[in-house]
Amino acid sequence: MPDLSSIGFSFNGNYNKLSVNDESTIPATPLDKSYAVFLPTTDSQGNEKAGIKMPDGAVPLATFTGYNLRKPGFVAGDQSNLYGSQIPFSLLTASKNAADSRKSIQELYGTKEGYIASVNKAIDTLLEKGYMLPEDAEQYRNRAVMQSLQPYFSALP
Repeated sequence: MPDLSSIGFSFNGNYNKLSVNDESTIPATPLDKSYAVFLPTTDSQGNEKAGIKMPDGAVPLATFTGYNLRKPGFVAGDQSNLYGSQIPFSLLTASKNAADSRKSIQELYGTKEGYIASVNKAIDTLLEKGYMLPEDAEQYRNRAVMQSLQPYFSALP
């Protein structure tokens, strides 16, 4: 075994011998049958409907997916990786792609203040129901203000 301690990796030479698999015991997989890949039900903005929504999900600035499908030409439709996707909403209605059925940030919240008010309302609801701690709420409130000050938001009234 090479000495990797200089890069912060220590190995004592032990390994789990039980991890050796007897592949002959694994049932054969029929290659002529496919299986369904189930995806969550989504709202008009493309975000999941189910579950408790933290402010990022309740007051989204993008479509968030827990999956990432391959594009045509690269095993289209199969899962690409396990990281998911973030597909931002257009900021202004006027600059929105006509093929994108999702609302723009301007259509959703109107102004920077409207965005912040929506985040605060979502936070208040989570606090009332006991789904968020006060110290976390403060961080989300501060983050909403900081988000509204980002250059991307500068064109929003």
